[in-house]
Amino acid sequence: MITDMVNLKIIGLKSDGKDLLEHIRDLGVLHIEEEKEYYQVTEEPLIEKMRFLRAGVLGLLEDLGWKDLDNPDWGLVESLREIVPLNDIAVLEEIEKSLMEFKERLSEMTDEVRALEESTVALKQVHYIATHFHSFFSEEKKNEKVVSLWLVDSSKLDNLLKGLERTIRSLTPVVERPYLNHKAISQGENFLVLALSVNPESSSAVSKLMEEFGCISYLVPKTAMDELALESPNASQMELKWLPKKLAQAKTTLDAAKREWGPRLAALYVILDED
Repeated sequence: MITDMVNLKIIGLKSDGKDLLEHIRDLGVLHIEEEKEYYQVTEEPLIEKMRFLRAGVLGLLEDLGWKDLDNPDWGLVESLREIVPLNDIAVLEEIEKSLMEFKERLSEMTDEVRALEESTVALKQVHYIATHFHSFFSEEKKNEKVVSLWLVDSSKLDNLLKGLERTIRSLTPVVERPYLNHKAISQGENFLVLALSVNPESSSAVSKLMEEFGCISYLVPKTAMDELALESPNASQMELKWLPKKLAQAKTTLDAAKREWGPRLAALYVILDED
């Protein structure tokens, strides 16, 4: 007697496989062929990979500042369900590779925006100080004086200047006139930036006294122009003209990446979270 046959695939936990097969053989109603390859590749690496990807996608969504995770593009979700076989570890590895590449590119774009923002703030500060002190720097350096910048507590200024005058007088030969010139600009409510100009032989003693008064050597904020910004207010002003444009371009690129990748990643997270 010839009987129609059907293929029956039984899927379960590998740990239960041996007991399940013995029970089916005991029933004597099925011809059993084990799928060797299936048992060689367990679901554990697949599940682990999916969990890893889900966490990675969530991290990228947070980096993008994506707020619509609870309201994804369901059309995109359905499309991904059809074209992305999540039961194929090779596909998951390709997705992982793409996510890593995007994460690196996103980091570069974010870093560029942050750097340009910081440079803009720093250069505005440099330009403000350079404009105020430019003539002072030029005149004093032309006379071969040593010029330094200090961050000073405003309440200590009078006593500080008196102490500097005494120190410089003690270091100056009787036949010469003590030299000290200064100019200041406010830096917040309680501090000011003080520019000091002294003869080269008084420079070390002046620096020591400034530190004893708790003053801090004022470091010019880092910009692409470095120290040249203080020497040329016009140069820093020119840089300030193109920097906002470059910052706007970087933000536009970053926003475009967010609009492109946000919905895709949200949809991918949904289908990863379902399995």
